[in-house]
Amino acid sequence: AGSQAQGAVSMQHLVNTSNKLGISLIAAIEGFKTLSGAATQAGISNNQTRKIFDNVAKSVAAFGLSSEDAKGVFLALGQIISKGTVSAEELRGQIGERIPGAFSIAAKSMNVTEAELNKLLQTGKITAKEFVIPFTQALADASEKADGKDGLTQRVNKISNAFEILKTRIGRG
Repeated sequence: AGSQAQGAVSMQHLVNTSNKLGISLIAAIEGFKTLSGAATQAGISNNQTRKIFDNVAKSVAAFGLSSEDAKGVFLALGQIISKGTVSAEELRGQIGERIPGAFSIAAKSMNVTEAELNKLLQTGKITAKEFVIPFTQALADASEKADGKDGLTQRVNKISNAFEILKTRIGRG
């Protein structure tokens, strides 16, 4: 995050977001770490990184993804940011297998058809900077239409998050 103070802000943001959305705190921390490391190297600000994280976290919660699937989505976005370009492997393989309709959402976020997006992916001409923020915003928008914001997965994650925070506090004591 660049400094201890920024790290504390980011950590509190992760705790708040995880509890609000009912996603795994551990998956959120791992995902944010991946995103943040890649984003810092790509010149993406901490605020933009938190926004990308929030957008993805909303879709993780809405689609009821498991902790492992959530980590997979964050990892794929981190890889896209690190490489600087979008590939079909990350979009179709890693994200599309976990989030229903991700490819269609990506095409709409780029204002192209799915066929046009497919061609752009083959040429490797979609940069991470032009893709990640619009795509993750489109994911957040799509998640508002999805069902499952307060399902069993989210409730179990909230209990698990409380236990993780308790362990941390006991460890500090």
